Amino acid sequence: MNITMKIIFSISLFAAAIAANAQLAEVPMDANTLVEIEAYLQKENVFEITEVENPGQGPWYATAENLVKAVPALKLDRVKKDPNSIVKNQYKTDNVMMILPELPEPKKSKKK
Repeated sequence: MNITMKIIFSISLFAAAIAANAQLAEVPMDANTLVEIEAYLQKENVFEITEVENPGQGPWYATAENLVKAVPALKLDRVKKDPNSIVKNQYKTDNVMMILPELPEPKKSKKK
């Protein structure tokens, strides 16, 4: 294999490794948006949310941390302790909320 082919091969392997480890990109949802928490997805560790005023859009997904940043009335310790306690409730976001437009891959459990 000549040097050019080695370089191309190395770059291809690097790009494949990056793609394999890539996270879904978060996108912002505007502040002052009325959202409903539709479900807590335990495997993925995210909340499924919809916009109340735009029911045809979504669903979207948000982590507990991003949800609490956008809705300061929620407390992270409460949400993490009992995530289902906020399901089917509606909240108006005070701040921009970072959301995932697609469902993330479930987190793999560590085997010992």
